[in-house]
Amino acid sequence: MIPPPVCVLYTQDPELSRRVKAYLRTTAQVRHVAAADRLDPVLQQVGSALVIMDLRAKECGELIEQIQNEYSNSLIIALGTLRSEPLREAEQLGIYAVEDLLLDRKRFQALIGRAFDYLKALQENRDLRETSTITPAMSPAQRIQITNESSRTHSLPLLRFPRALRRFENVDALLESIVQAVADALVQAAWEFFRESARGIATGSAPACAVSPKRMRWNSANATRSCDGLNNMRN
Repeated sequence: MIPPPVCVLYTQDPELSRRVKAYLRTTAQVRHVAAADRLDPVLQQVGSALVIMDLRAKECGELIEQIQNEYSNSLIIALGTLRSEPLREAEQLGIYAVEDLLLDRKRFQALIGRAFDYLKALQENRDLRETSTITPAMSPAQRIQITNESSRTHSLPLLRFPRALRRFENVDALLESIVQAVADALVQAAWEFFRESARGIATGSAPACAVSPKRMRWNSANATRSCDGLNNMRN
């Protein structure tokens, strides 16, 4: 269960304290502070909080300025008499809101709800800034390294052929090697065919070679075309 947000009320008026606690009993945990010297320890304990200040209380003006300077994460709502000088002065200090001492329940509850939403948004922004500060920014060199590694991973099949080129000084040498390999294969196939044919004639049986003359002609034609294509590439 999520605990309700904390609201600190500074006043020496018991009736005002009773009404504020009654209006906020379902939405906030109200901490009543009656002594000026107790306000600072309470704020240190609760941290970020909504602070309701009774402008009639002792040293209220000085305490508001102290809260603004030392507890900037807190919001201040001042309660005073309408059109009074303390209320106008408090409004000039740039606090969150000023409100009449004669509290209207619905108006006051709506004001407190908006204040808590604003506090929550401020806290989320602070958390985001702290996270971005803790996480080091990626340097350009690191980004280039990651990009190169990603490209290397996706290009591995394409690098197999360039690896073969490293065995040769140039493309001509590679083409000559390929042509020579094809020629050797044809010679070997022809030798196998004639050897098996000679063996069949000597024994009076059909040649046992699996390579037929038709197959030989087809391989020869394809090898010739392959060699011509390689020579065209080289030229």
